[in-house]
Amino acid sequence: VREYLKTQYGGNTAKKYYFSLKGLLDGLDFSDPQEIPIEELEKRLQSIQNRNDFSAAKQGLYAMGQCFPSLQIPTGHFFTQTSAHKRNYRKRDIAVLQLDAVKRKINAIRDKRLKLGYRLMLAAGTRVSETAALCPEDISINDNVVCVHVRNGKGGKEREIQSLPDEYLSRELELLLASSEPGAPVFY
Repeated sequence: VREYLKTQYGGNTAKKYYFSLKGLLDGLDFSDPQEIPIEELEKRLQSIQNRNDFSAAKQGLYAMGQCFPSLQIPTGHFFTQTSAHKRNYRKRDIAVLQLDAVKRKINAIRDKRLKLGYRLMLAAGTRVSETAALCPEDISINDNVVCVHVRNGKGGKEREIQSLPDEYLSRELELLLASSEPGAPVFY
């Protein structure tokens, strides 16, 4: 199942699905997936509190079903009904972040490479893993707009991103790219 997931999804997604499935099946004694009682799977799925964890376990089960067709998987109706009652958050006050405060904190970072990575994430909306995987050939700069080619984004997808105009980021990133080796990651 782990190898199958690696072929279908990006690294982080495959790991998430695999370990969610592993947690779901933890403690069950079976030598063939056909021996796993569907009632036990449903009970364990219902006990998952978070919608994201529930979804990851569901995707892990679907992958296991692809590898072992004899596995009895709950119906789509069960997943829809159970998922509807999961919540991603507790009701609480959510702190509102102010863009100026975030920019001030980023600008206070002394490590230039780290500062530029954070500024790029803020200006372009790239994820941490996407930014860390960027090579010099994935980044182009035109009129203070940074264009990023993400090769392995969320769900293993490729995408092109244009940042908001940022004169400082464009100028300093060009200098950083000039000193970076081709094929090597630009950021940490």
